Amino acid sequence: MKNKSDNEIVDGVKVMVILKYDIEKNLFIISGNVKKDKVKEVISNYLITQFGAGVDDRKPAELDVYEIGISLDLSDDSFSVAHDCGNKGLRDGILAKFLTDESTKEWENDTTDE
Repeated sequence: MKNKSDNEIVDGVKVMVILKYDIEKNLFIISGNVKKDKVKEVISNYLITQFGAGVDDRKPAELDVYEIGISLDLSDDSFSVAHDCGNKGLRDGILAKFLTDESTKEWENDTTDE
């Protein structure tokens, strides 16, 4: 799978996951058009594309709530991501936490059960 540059949104996106992470409450709020049982798969596949991407020396943002949007264009299996984390290390750490931690997770209405 290819990784498009940060903050570039792909035309014709078929699948999107949006995570909001409240650091104080240790709470993830998930929305998008991905089936609930496929959200972790989309995120883990995205993280696989980041292995070997190199170091991001930018300063991490210091926020109470971080937002990460991952788009997957199914026509060519390419990812795009938009985030307010300041750097890729913090972004990927939050995504890894979502996959491995038992943090509280809430689903917004636009995430599908189907």
